[in-house]
Amino acid sequence: MSAPTQPPKPSRSERPLAPPERVPESAKTLGQGWKAARDRAVTTAADPSGFNIIVADSTPSVTNHA
Repeated sequence: MSAPTQPPKPSRSERPLAPPERVPESAKTLGQGWKAARDRAVTTAADPSGFNIIVADSTPSVTNHA
C-alpha cells in the first residue's frame, strides 16, 4: 500500500482574485434602478453558539437573526 499523496499546490495564476471594491459602470452592470432596489442577501453559518441566519438588506446594516 502506498502512502497518500498531497494535493498539488495551486500556482499563482490559479489563486482566486480579490473581488473589486466597486462595480465599474454600475448602472450598465446592475441595471438602471440599482440604487433604489430593495434587495436582501441571506446566508447561514454554524458555530458553537448554534445555527445563525445572517441577513443584509440593501440599507447599510447587517442583522443576525439567531
